[in-house]
Amino acid sequence: MEHAGVAELERHLESARRESWDRATEVTVVRAEEQHIAERGLEAAKDRHVEAEARLWKSLANTDAVLQKSLEALKSEQDALVSERNALESARKALESERKAQSEVDQEVLVLRGRPVFELAALLSELGGKVKSLERDLETVKVTFGWNAEELAKSHEEQHALEGELDQIRNVT
Repeated sequence: MEHAGVAELERHLESARRESWDRATEVTVVRAEEQHIAERGLEAAKDRHVEAEARLWKSLANTDAVLQKSLEALKSEQDALVSERNALESARKALESERKAQSEVDQEVLVLRGRPVFELAALLSELGGKVKSLERDLETVKVTFGWNAEELAKSHEEQHALEGELDQIRNVT
């Protein structure tokens, strides 16, 4: 009977070994499948990362190009404003010259005192019209000059802001 008990134990042991081996094989297969799935997920994540990085670099290049164009446009606008400012300065100088001429005319009026009153009245009326016209022109130049100075200052601020953004983008790359 002892022999039968040992044989029975050996059968149970062999059965347990097979069962253990089968389970170990199943676990190994499941782990291999899980590892394969994880590797495919990792590869897919790497591919998505590469694609996202490529899109980001392209977007960065596009942003850099847009900022560069904006900077060029601002420089062009700034040049135009400087040119307009110079034109206004020339107009101001012309108005000053006209005022000097008006002053000379006023001096001549004093010389004309010996002329008949109707001639003097006509000259005075003409001079008064010229003075009013010059004063209107001067006010127009002052307003335009002030507006252009403000626009030039805004343009400088925008240019500095864009240059800062462009420098930041270039530092990123």
